Amino acid sequence: MASEARHLLARIACTGRAPDGPCKSLGEAIAAYRTSFLRPMRSWLAVRRPRGLPPALLYPFSGGDLISALSMFPRQRQFLHFSLEHAGPVTAISALSPSMELQARWRLVWMARSLLNAGESFSVDLQKQERAGLPGVLPLLLVALRVHGAKITGLSYVKIADGGRVVRYRREELALSGPLARPQAPRWKAPRFSRRFSNVELRFRLPGDTRDRSVIHVAANLHNSGLARRPGILKLIERLGPHALMLKAASYLLWDNGFSAIRRAIFARAVWGISDVSAPYPMWLEKNGWRPEVYGRFDCLTSKRMHASAIGWRMLFRRPKSRTLPFRYGYVDCKRQWHLVLLRRRKRAAARGVRAPAGAPSKGVSPAARKKRRPAAASH
Repeated sequence: MASEARHLLARIACTGRAPDGPCKSLGEAIAAYRTSFLRPMRSWLAVRRPRGLPPALLYPFSGGDLISALSMFPRQRQFLHFSLEHAGPVTAISALSPSMELQARWRLVWMARSLLNAGESFSVDLQKQERAGLPGVLPLLLVALRVHGAKITGLSYVKIADGGRVVRYRREELALSGPLARPQAPRWKAPRFSRRFSNVELRFRLPGDTRDRSVIHVAANLHNSGLARRPGILKLIERLGPHALMLKAASYLLWDNGFSAIRRAIFARAVWGISDVSAPYPMWLEKNGWRPEVYGRFDCLTSKRMHASAIGWRMLFRRPKSRTLPFRYGYVDCKRQWHLVLLRRRKRAAARGVRAPAGAPSKGVSPAARKKRRPAAASH
């Protein structure tokens, strides 16, 4: 369904025609993003990101944010995203009148600008997007390809088998009537499209690519109870193998033991990661063999109700690697200050073939000290 995806993106971006209001607004936001975020972020990260990372990136609680994933991990080839939101049908635009299409594109541009300007989307807005004129997060994924100058090479709707295998729907299956997609969160309204449009695989090539990359977006409730009903989700993560990890604006759900299964799963074979303070508590990370390296400033959460829960992060940010961070990543603190956390394996990174960034100082470990060190105990 690559042709349908290209048609939808062309309508969103006014390709081949004079740009109207939504297209002008989107173009301005993309240009500002490339200048104020993309360039400084990639320059800053280039000397801190290890070389030789695995080709896969895992991004749970992603919403529709492929923009940031491609920005921060430009060399990864396989992106696996999970969120409560469904992908949505690529052909929805064909059923809209001109006035309804204009309204739908304005709403989409408003959602895209939130990602481009602030790097996050609110759950309540993503929930409304499920039932919008251009429903689901697929339009946002396509905007990300526009931001990064990518070409669409394929689109398939998929389901996840209990063993974790990705199964593509045939075109004729998508044309059949069937049950509507199920809301993934309590009190959310059901989308108006078929369950077959819940998960999507989008294939693309960035400038200079000679083979396809892919992003698989899976609609899933990652709470322990949701994963118990869908064993294929954890199996899919297991089949992914070693991967880089991205966490951003994850609603602090990984602090909650109700999300302990996904917390263990995403870190089990992760090699290196990027997060804000919605990552698990520093104590949990250190107990499980991770060394959080903090940058920027973090003094308090915007939610006073959760203020006491952030004490571990507040203490860690008293001695950051640097208080200067040239771009925003994920949540800000109660004073609107920017922060970022690099997640490094304490011992096993070298065993997985991940090398330190160019120019980084090496820290030798004597044979005697190496014998004394033991793997950290896993948390259950």
